[in-house]
Amino acid sequence: MNMLHIQVLLSAVDIVALAAVLGGFVAVITAKLAHVASTLGQIADGAGAIEGHTAILPGGADAINSSLNAAARNLTEAVGHAQALGGG
Repeated sequence: MNMLHIQVLLSAVDIVALAAVLGGFVAVITAKLAHVASTLGQIADGAGAIEGHTAILPGGADAINSSLNAAARNLTEAVGHAQALGGG
């Protein structure tokens, strides 16, 4: 076998090895992307469930929450005043 044949044979072996390594990387990346797709599907399902559960809330829920927060602040102040008067 002369030198040219050896170089062609080694080049062919290099190309086959490169194709195998690249194929392995593609397989790993494909598996990772499938896992990401599965996770995104679960997140979408969870978001849909949350949306379904919150659909029953009326449009005035923000106003109710604001009023409840104000009431909690006022009650906290009242407790402070009662304690200052010697009630506790």
